[in-house]
Amino acid sequence: MVFFFDEGRFGIRSALTRMWAKKGTPLNVKIKQGYQSFYMHSAVSPHSGDDFSLILPKVNTEMTNIFL
Repeated sequence: MVFFFDEGRFGIRSALTRMWAKKGTPLNVKIKQGYQSFYMHSAVSPHSGDDFSLILPKVNTEMTNIFL
């Protein structure tokens, strides 16, 4: 069997931005800044169309071996 394999990171990052407010009115907006992501490992067979995916916490040799 032949499979093509790839991995990708999907994430979200909070950021500060500007907003409209009445002049002279203080704004007090709480925001939790941070970054959160996950990694998806996937493989697909071009012959049969079979595909396999696994969500893992990072990309390294250990995680790739778990996927394989």
